[in-house]
Amino acid sequence: MDIFLTINVDTGNGEKPIDVWYDSVTDNLMKMAKLANLYTVIYEPKFKKARSQITPLKAGLEQLQMKDGYDSYKKLESRHLWGSYDALLLFTKKYLKACEDNPKCDVNVFSE
Repeated sequence: MDIFLTINVDTGNGEKPIDVWYDSVTDNLMKMAKLANLYTVIYEPKFKKARSQITPLKAGLEQLQMKDGYDSYKKLESRHLWGSYDALLLFTKKYLKACEDNPKCDVNVFSE
């Protein structure tokens, strides 16, 4: 699944959406994301502005980093490592930083 943060820029010939951040995340992380209350914010965002993603991303990141839940996340890892705890942790940190750096951007999610 692909996530883009875009902003409309006046090009002189009208507005054009410009991607300012992009990343992809595997569907193999869905179970872990649900456990950390990150599923909706990552896979089915209800809010279309990056600034609205910041609070739920911070809360989910806090959940992911709790020591007592670590084993629960590790049990949900994909066997072929396309869905590791570390991958979700890194993705969440990058997505949060992108939203904090670009709060006025629109969030666009595309899945194949």
